[in-house]
Amino acid sequence: DSWDQVSETDETNNDSSPVAVEVSQEGEPPPTPPSGSGTIAGETWVSMTGFPVPHGRTDVRCLDEEGQVIASTTSDDTAKYALSDLPAGIYTVIGETWIDGVRYSRTLDGVVVDDNKTTVLLIILYRD
Repeated sequence: DSWDQVSETDETNNDSSPVAVEVSQEGEPPPTPPSGSGTIAGETWVSMTGFPVPHGRTDVRCLDEEGQVIASTTSDDTAKYALSDLPAGIYTVIGETWIDGVRYSRTLDGVVVDDNKTTVLLIILYRD
């Protein structure tokens, strides 16, 4: 280049003139970041023998993109859980329970929460 800002192996072939570029915005505007809040709800199941069955008393955590827990709950005796008032966005959901001293868990990445909607999520836990 003429200002010696780029070092090339062959400086003898630089015979270009300046380039003019016009920038304009066409088409769709960029997407707006999510707003509002929604819910993740469903059931927690455990696969102990290869056949998943509903299992209550399972801890369910919701992590934001930085890995911070923003909501948590425990599924009830019928295995149902709900994480409400989550800001719209993309989350990681972790289910975890202990049965007879054995840990069962599942991590689900990329769970989308939309404004004013419920994302239904069945969490099937497996032995670690």
